[in-house]
Amino acid sequence: LFNCCIVQMLHCTTAALVNCCYIQLLYCSTAALYKCCTVAMFNCCIVQLLHCSTAALYKCCIGQLSLCSIVALFNCCIVQLLHCSTAALYKCCIGQLLHCSTDALFNCCILHCSTVALFICCTVQLLHCSTAAFFNCFIVYPLHWSTVAMFNCCIVQLLHCSSATLYNCCIVHLLHCSIVHLLHCSTVALFNCCFVHLPHCTTAALFICHIVQLLHCLSATLVNCRYV
Repeated sequence: LFNCCIVQMLHCTTAALVNCCYIQLLYCSTAALYKCCTVAMFNCCIVQLLHCSTAALYKCCIGQLSLCSIVALFNCCIVQLLHCSTAALYKCCIGQLLHCSTDALFNCCILHCSTVALFICCTVQLLHCSTAAFFNCFIVYPLHWSTVAMFNCCIVQLLHCSSATLYNCCIVHLLHCSIVHLLHCSTVALFNCCFVHLPHCTTAALFICHIVQLLHCLSATLVNCRYV
């Protein structure tokens, strides 16, 4: 019956083929089932999600990447999250970047990707993911990212993160940021970061912050800066 289905694949309706595959699901080998997974059979795989072996289903989804609907493929990857390899899942997420919901993609990256992969995910999604999620992404993996990227992240998130979090972000990278980047960030923002947390700043970091901001501070603020 299964061989009959394969031979007739181009001639029978999708519904009929799916029914054929469904009946044979417990009897045919993984290899045979995979051969059945073509355009029509992909619907069968999705429907059979809880019944077929995870390995077989995932191979079916990945193999059909260019043939199946983007939504269906992404759902397949997400549902199989605990069973498929991180590398395979990430390829699935990245490939679907423009088509899947932002929350789903971000969760996919956060939970399973390597640090390098996660950074690519976060950076690409900069304009699409929620501010809170994006900032958490950078804070969790700060030691693995380029200083420039981390600093840009801090500046962009300035109005959304808590003072304590922002301070840690600024201070940790203050000595590593290039002067070029310091001049491009919001002067008031950077100065506030240093000044608000004055008792906690290292002398070197605070001094660099003050010197760089010297020509941009308001008179009253500048006086405080000098005296402190």
